[in-house]
Amino acid sequence: MGEKEFETAIIGGGITGLALKWFLAKANRSALVIDENWLGGTLRSVNYDQFTLELGPQTIALTPLIKDFFFEIGVKADQIITARSSELKAYVVHGNQAYATPRTPKQLLFSDLFSLKQKLRIFYGLIKKNYLLRDQNAFCSFAEIFGEDCARLLVAPLLRGIFAGNLEDLNLAAIFPELYQHLNKGGAVLGYLRAKKNIGKRVICSLKGGNHQLIRTLLSGIDQKNCLKASVVKVCPLKNAGFEIYLSDQSIARARNVVIAVASDKANSFLGELAPPPLAELKRMPLMVTHFAYDTFRENLPEDCFGYLFKEQESRALIGMMFNHNIFEGVAPQSKGLITATSNVCDTAIVANEIKSFLKIKELFLLNRHVWDDGLPLYSSEYFERLRIVKEIENLYKGLFFAGNDLYGVSIPRRIEVAREIVDKLL
Repeated sequence: MGEKEFETAIIGGGITGLALKWFLAKANRSALVIDENWLGGTLRSVNYDQFTLELGPQTIALTPLIKDFFFEIGVKADQIITARSSELKAYVVHGNQAYATPRTPKQLLFSDLFSLKQKLRIFYGLIKKNYLLRDQNAFCSFAEIFGEDCARLLVAPLLRGIFAGNLEDLNLAAIFPELYQHLNKGGAVLGYLRAKKNIGKRVICSLKGGNHQLIRTLLSGIDQKNCLKASVVKVCPLKNAGFEIYLSDQSIARARNVVIAVASDKANSFLGELAPPPLAELKRMPLMVTHFAYDTFRENLPEDCFGYLFKEQESRALIGMMFNHNIFEGVAPQSKGLITATSNVCDTAIVANEIKSFLKIKELFLLNRHVWDDGLPLYSSEYFERLRIVKEIENLYKGLFFAGNDLYGVSIPRRIEVAREIVDKLL
């Protein structure tokens, strides 16, 4: 590439970086995407023997923002597969016994998961005012609101399924900032839930052929010649304005703006003196995603089951498993079931044995496995110091922006929202 100039250089070619480039291209602004790995980040799918296997996010929340984004970039309506039913049951597992997760006050009232005393404590937690310490871990926060039993029996496995981390490692103010702000202004959880009327009516979807079709659609709408596979060696500010980006292929790019769309600690290697002190290394858990098939006509498994979530103490390996064929049409051939399991232990045999033992089925067929060595960034109490340092760097260097998933949320809708927010600052 030699030396070339762009208005914006985007370091990171995941969903955030590619959405950012798409928005900038629509505004006729030049942008270079730099990534040393796979364009699309964790949005990867495998089509194998009539199965659609998701290596990253299994579902996409079909929020109004995502609906607009799909329409904007050209995802056709017949490509979107919505969940078969909103009534599918998710379960948490305790002592090898599965309990349906209550999603409404009525379901909570009749749930076998809690005693009457525990239920009363949870209902009280919905209406009482809570003033939480920002730096305490999420277990302490949720125990303070709903009681330790609810935090341990329900909240812990639910959030472990989302963030692949334990409540003791997470921070409520970091993972649910709006809820934290509402509570510390004297509000109650019930008031927050009422303000978020659709919080329990979320529609989820996937894309026909795999969620990587979102990446393919984005790539079809941008100039792929300016998507460069290389690592960034150094980012240097120029005297007047802008930056020089030194790349591993010995080329140099110049840009008025630089957007760091990778986790902030990965920027230590190329920011150098721009970031004193270096951003602390993020705590991450390795995550293995494994796909299994089984014969539905041989195994008597429920058709109304979304999946199961496990507490850390309940299973040596499993975080959770979901029945993709129950959720989405067309992801498995007829008479075959598709199970996607997530685990912190990267041993396929252990995972398979745990699934067979728990579900009491005789035979599983391994389809695929993928290990994410980095896993998801854990939103711990350290998050606030990281955010402070990032804001300080952005204030020092005009045109430098951070947009990694360790700062502003990990969901696909949130990633698209972050890309839009950065574009608004650039235009």
